[in-house]
Amino acid sequence: MVALQRACYLGQLNYIKETGGVTASVTSYPDVNHAENPHYHETFVLSLVLNGGNVEKRKAMDVERTPGTITCHEAGEPHRSTRIRPGSRHVNLELTEQFMKVYDLHTHAAALEKSHSSDARFLMLKIYKELLVDDQHSSLSIESSILNLLHFTNMSCTRSGTPNWVSKITEALHDRWNETFTLNELAEIADMHPANVSGYFPAYFGCTIGEYRRKLKMEKAFELLKSHCLSLTAIAYECGFADQSHFTRTCKQLTGWNPKQLKEMNTK
Repeated sequence: MVALQRACYLGQLNYIKETGGVTASVTSYPDVNHAENPHYHETFVLSLVLNGGNVEKRKAMDVERTPGTITCHEAGEPHRSTRIRPGSRHVNLELTEQFMKVYDLHTHAAALEKSHSSDARFLMLKIYKELLVDDQHSSLSIESSILNLLHFTNMSCTRSGTPNWVSKITEALHDRWNETFTLNELAEIADMHPANVSGYFPAYFGCTIGEYRRKLKMEKAFELLKSHCLSLTAIAYECGFADQSHFTRTCKQLTGWNPKQLKEMNTK
């Protein structure tokens, strides 16, 4: 079993930025055989597949990792990557034990793999952008971004009880993501006053209703960007954007990249 220290991977390290207790990096995997060795990391790792992918074998299950997949590894957690596609690339975030203790993240950081996956994915893409820019502001941007996401995840996990209206609205927005809602219609679904829905929504969803709906559309678009067959105009139309310009603006705002760049990443 290979023990990997901070900023060490079985792949090739392409970019790295260390700030406080956070290490952000990009790794590629040209040497597939070496990368398949069983190993564990000595720090907590949050990882996003940029392109390529693999099947990850863990103690309890196998996880298929395709472009856009987020995975978390606790410090010391054994795992093994198999069926690695040559040229695969990952964005990785490592959090030291001290960093997680200072910000009270140890119990809840792994929830990123199961909840708020779109927020985590968009965040990691922005961090990838910062790694490429690498100017005097990149370190601050990376550290503040990860803290914002982990702070909201921590609040979501520790909040005592989730109101029934949150589940009702979540189900409606996800099931009917391509339909138009008015605030009054959402209030009827939640059986609440419209002002209460609007006021309490950010506390449970981490953003406004409009921002949440744009994230859902972008989530659908992200999956379609993996297709070689669909044009950007077709994807914009399929996902309910007004036009390709609206699609591009939303994409850059959420991920830091335009749709063409994401499509190139996803289809390599």
